[in-house]
Amino acid sequence: MSRQRIGEKMKIKIEGRPVNEVIKDLVAYCNAHEEQSDRTKITIATMQIEIDRLRARINFLDEEPEYTNPGPPWITKAEWTNFLDKAKRNFESQERDGIRKGQAAFNTLAVLHPDIAESIRGTGFDPFYDDKRLHDFLEYVQMNFVRVV
Repeated sequence: MSRQRIGEKMKIKIEGRPVNEVIKDLVAYCNAHEEQSDRTKITIATMQIEIDRLRARINFLDEEPEYTNPGPPWITKAEWTNFLDKAKRNFESQERDGIRKGQAAFNTLAVLHPDIAESIRGTGFDPFYDDKRLHDFLEYVQMNFVRVV
């Protein structure tokens, strides 16, 4: 069941509202309907998961990313172009195996420049689990590690 449908079923408007307000309404709904049918319990459990996800997202969005330049190792412009080409080829050759663009890009960086990849792993710029971060990942690497020589 989609988040919107669950919200509609519970008479809670989700879209266009601040996340903190939605969380308060969801918690109130869950607390008020603790002793219900199994189906309602499943819906409440699903909403508890959504509440946790929303809280995690709030925490993530509240964090300010660090735009630091750790200095060397630098990537030359030629190495950057080589990285982009290899990442694209890795994705194209492994796409049928289910690899995503973010995974291909991060894995390529990990092979060519493991120290840089390790400094990005697990941050808001890591595209391994979320392809939506790929653009920010590439921009971050280019801005912080590529040096025109």
